[in-house]
Amino acid sequence: MEFSITDSIMKIIESYDYRSAKFRLILVKQGNFWKILISRVILDISTPQENTTLMKEENFAIEDIYISIEDFKNFLYYLDTVYIGKISPDGKAEINDNVVFKLGSYKLCFVGNYPGKEILFQGRKKAKEHYGIDAPFYSVDYAIHSSISAGSYPQLDLTGAKIPLRNASEAINYFWGTKYEQHSINNYCSIYMPTFEASINSVTFKENTLDLKIDFDEKRVKLDDLSVGIIAENKSQEFRQKFPIDKKQINVDFKFIPDQVSIFLYYKSKKLDELNHYDYKPENTPRISKRFSYGNESILEPSFVQGTVEELLDQDLVAKLPSQMQKLLLESEHAFNEGLHRAAVLLFRSAIEEGITILLKQIGKENEMYPDKFEVGLGRKIKLITDYIPSLNQVRSELNDVKWFGDKASHEANMAINESDVTTNLEPKLRLILTKFVEEIKITKS
Repeated sequence: MEFSITDSIMKIIESYDYRSAKFRLILVKQGNFWKILISRVILDISTPQENTTLMKEENFAIEDIYISIEDFKNFLYYLDTVYIGKISPDGKAEINDNVVFKLGSYKLCFVGNYPGKEILFQGRKKAKEHYGIDAPFYSVDYAIHSSISAGSYPQLDLTGAKIPLRNASEAINYFWGTKYEQHSINNYCSIYMPTFEASINSVTFKENTLDLKIDFDEKRVKLDDLSVGIIAENKSQEFRQKFPIDKKQINVDFKFIPDQVSIFLYYKSKKLDELNHYDYKPENTPRISKRFSYGNESILEPSFVQGTVEELLDQDLVAKLPSQMQKLLLESEHAFNEGLHRAAVLLFRSAIEEGITILLKQIGKENEMYPDKFEVGLGRKIKLITDYIPSLNQVRSELNDVKWFGDKASHEANMAINESDVTTNLEPKLRLILTKFVEEIKITKS
């Protein structure tokens, strides 16, 4: 099941004609081994370039290493062979010649797994704003196992380097153009697969009209092989239409003012780009939380604001949950109303962990959360609860998605969390999870 990700990556590689892969590596030397602190792989349609050492100290290095696409395919197959569950049933690994992959002059160990099950897609606008990649891309994260990673890296003093830098995170941000903080670095190898044929250059909205500009590579595609699908809607009307593209700029009149617009760019049957726009909200249209009572306890006081109330969460559904979950979910809604989207996502994650914890206690499996007297993480709790309660296995993917966003919100300071991440990517999945929790959790009211 873990290895289906490899098949999905291979299909994308074959569809988009990549010729090389650039590894951006942040390495820390511990003992005799160079270990991966963080890494990115970006596929490209050009041939491999010359490797570049951006910074090299006695025990810290930043490298750009290029390999051919065939060698990258071998790297993918290598990841399958060093899947942690395959080589080490007890969850521990050691670095040796059998589990390393040679990149440039380094022999690096990538023992780990794919924490998610899906390939994600980012449109050009988000890709540029959040990752510094000026192209739409498919992406997947591969987690380096803690037993062989650089882990909590030493507080390296890099002030004596050619370019004086205080620590590892400052060095990464200097050379990568990122915004990492020391606590936000995790041991991931993220794989980015950009699309190069065409993309959305810009979108301009004015009331009920849209002006769309397209960039395309005339050496790779013909303009008339491109098409754009547009979905625009508000509470009472909708517009759904697909347009062939015969020029670089398109003007569309919806005949009404939409609440949101989604745009999808295709080359024949291949998706090349997408953009979701949510900025049509009238001013002073807040979302607020209702006041709930759980037994004799008041959960949250209402917010009194002017304007029409539009709620983020299904309040009737939230009211059926235990009080500790209600508090987390309603606080998440208040955070969302204040524009604190990262905080809202973190509270979503906390709410599902609280629900799983309640269920594990309810079915008498509380001890399994504390092997060796230390509480397991949310990933392990998701596995426990979906194993013990078959109905929750139906929402395993959704649980992992909420966890993924929560983890990113906590550890990826350079990754913005936007309103659409909450309303479109997470809220529908959270609603399904909470519906399942309501069915399973036994609540005793005072």
